[in-house]
Amino acid sequence: DPNFNTSTITNSGITYLFEHRFNEMFTVRQNYRRLEISVDADNIFSGVLAPNLRTLSRFAFLNRDVVKGDTLDNQLQAKINTWAVQHTVLWGLDLQRLIEDHQTGNGAAPTIDIFNPYYFQKITPPRVTADTYQIQRQTGFYVQDQMKLDRWVLLVGARKDKATSDTFNRINNTTTVQYDEAVTRRAGLLYLFDVGIDTRTPIDDRDYQVPFRFTGKLNKLTVEQGPIRGTIAQILEGREPVPIPYTT
Repeated sequence: DPNFNTSTITNSGITYLFEHRFNEMFTVRQNYRRLEISVDADNIFSGVLAPNLRTLSRFAFLNRDVVKGDTLDNQLQAKINTWAVQHTVLWGLDLQRLIEDHQTGNGAAPTIDIFNPYYFQKITPPRVTADTYQIQRQTGFYVQDQMKLDRWVLLVGARKDKATSDTFNRINNTTTVQYDEAVTRRAGLLYLFDVGIDTRTPIDDRDYQVPFRFTGKLNKLTVEQGPIRGTIAQILEGREPVPIPYTT
C-alpha cells in the first residue's frame, strides 16, 4: 500500500589492510573491517483469499534492525627451509564482534478487493512483538603449515574457536547466554603440473571441514542455533554450508 510501504537500508563500512615484512623470513599482517547496516521498513503483505475469490486479507509488518560488526585478523608468517622442504608457517588470532538491535512486529491490515483495489487506506502501525539486543563475540586461534617438496605441496592446519552470545529480550526482560567452542582441522595434498593444472586431494574427510562459524541467532522456537559446519562435498564443490533459516 503506497500509504504505508516504506523501506530504507543504510550500509557503511571501513577496512584497512596492514602488512610489514621484517626480512626474508618473517612477515606480520593485520586486517580490520567495520560494518554497519540499518534497516527501517514497513510493509503490507497479502494473506488469504476469501471464499468469494475477490476479498484478500492483509497484514502489516515492521522491521527495525541495526547491525554493527568488527573483525580483526592478526597474522604472523614465517618462511623456513628444512633440508629440501620449504615451509610457509602461519599463526593467526581472529577476533570478531557483532552487535544487533532488532525489532519486528506484525498486525492486521484492511482487506482489499483484488478486482477493484482501493489503496491509501488508514493502516494502524503494528505493535512490536520481538525486541532483542544481542552481542556476539568470537575468538579464533589458528596455525597452518604449507610444505613444498619439488612439485608436491602438503597443507595442514588447525583452528580453535570460542564464541559467546548474550541476547537481551526487552519484552520479557530476560537474557539468554550461549557459549560454544570447536576445533576444526584441514589437510590437503597438491601436485603441480607443467601445464598449470593441479590436483587436490583431501587427506581425511572427517577432519576437512569448513571453519567453525557461530550464528547465535534465535529460531522461531526461541532455541539458540549452534555453530555451522560444512561437509567435504560442499568444500570440493565450492559451496558454503547452509545455515538454519532465521525466523521470528
